Amino acid sequence: LGMVDRATIDPPSIARYGKYALGLFAQDSFKITSRFTLDYGLRYDYSTYYREQYGRSPQFSPTLADPTAGGMPGDAIYQATCHCQLAKNYPLAFAPRLGFAYQMNKKTVMRGGFGVVYAGTGQGGNFTAISGNATANNPFGPTVPGQGIMTWGKGVTLNGSPITAAQIAWPNYSPSYFPVGGVLPGTGPQYLDPNAGRPARQYQYSFTIQREIATNLVVEGSYVGNRGIWWPTFEDEGGAMVNYNYLSPQLLAHYGLSLTNPANLATLLAPIGSAAAGVFQNKIPFAGFPLTATVAQALRPYPQFNAGVNAVAAPLGDTWYSSMQLSANKRFSHGFTATGGFTWSKSENTFGGTSDPGNFALAKGISAYNQPFQTRMSLTYTLPSWGPGRIVRYIVRDWTLNAFGDWASGLPLAAPTANAAGYPSALSTATMANLTFLTNQYQIPTGQPFYNVDLNCHCFNPQTTRSEEHTSELQSLRH
Repeated sequence: LGMVDRATIDPPSIARYGKYALGLFAQDSFKITSRFTLDYGLRYDYSTYYREQYGRSPQFSPTLADPTAGGMPGDAIYQATCHCQLAKNYPLAFAPRLGFAYQMNKKTVMRGGFGVVYAGTGQGGNFTAISGNATANNPFGPTVPGQGIMTWGKGVTLNGSPITAAQIAWPNYSPSYFPVGGVLPGTGPQYLDPNAGRPARQYQYSFTIQREIATNLVVEGSYVGNRGIWWPTFEDEGGAMVNYNYLSPQLLAHYGLSLTNPANLATLLAPIGSAAAGVFQNKIPFAGFPLTATVAQALRPYPQFNAGVNAVAAPLGDTWYSSMQLSANKRFSHGFTATGGFTWSKSENTFGGTSDPGNFALAKGISAYNQPFQTRMSLTYTLPSWGPGRIVRYIVRDWTLNAFGDWASGLPLAAPTANAAGYPSALSTATMANLTFLTNQYQIPTGQPFYNVDLNCHCFNPQTTRSEEHTSELQSLRH
């Protein structure tokens, strides 16, 4: 019938993204006495946030008026036109380091150290999406779901108006260009976190005692740990820690609503133009807001966007690591050496995200790479000089042969998606996403075992077991 459902504008475009970094350091080693040595140093790092060189990337502004949504806050902003910095670079990345070695006696040495380390600023994750918004491939869909965006008889239109040459040209700094899908659906530009220029900081510390207990046999025991803060989090890595466009309990309470009230749930899911919307019927947030959209959508902080507003590279990630490390090194005769090590550790972080962006404490959990127990063994043999003639001995000697073995705990099992914690269990995750616009939600079961079977019983093979008793990999897991 000539109706067009969606389209894409692909003007020729070349964006240039990047950042720069520099580092300076000074260090010294001071032998205070014949038994005590002190190492100390200071490093300085400076790293800028990731950005388009000429400021042509559209970024979300939580305060700028959006002309496509009746002047509500949430428009696009460009560094090229605002002549401003969208994020702050961190200038105070000074990293001191301190270490010591003390010889307690001829066979025992004690060592320790503490240091601060700064990582570079983020440059992955949703920065890919930012690059996409700055260049071509800009799709747009209908203003009202289910209706065409244009007809061929009237020509190509954008947001209901004929597309001009200025709109097709790149770069496009028009404040009304985003969201390109009109009011709904439309995701809008990405939001670069104002602190995206802050590098991650890690505190590293260790304490070691090393002793020779027999000729050419040295054993060592250590405590090694670190604590990291300000790690950048990215939505597409499962680590979204913020969402500025969801219905928080505080916002719902402001409107006299609660997710524990079944009547309120029905109201939130009702189209705002229907009688089921109750007191919210036809109370649209701005002119042009579709009456078919739900009350929940209308109450969002930025109702013109039907997606969450997640901050890119928000420095909210935390890490924790603690370990006991034991090792032994034995030098045998004829160039043969054996080394063994054992590590008992625990690694935690907040990279799994949180079901409540208002409560970051819920994000702390076991790292996906956590292996509590790890044992390593290695054998090294250096070939001696042997064989007839000097040339043969020269060719054969000093070759090294190595053998290595590693035994470790398995990686943690991931928690499956379940209903939102604290909400009626009859509501599916999809329904809760329509109510709160959060998708990373889990339910903490009460009075139920976490697993159907003992995972250490050696009786469950996921490749072959098909009985009803074992089909569910995980009954429930606490996130």
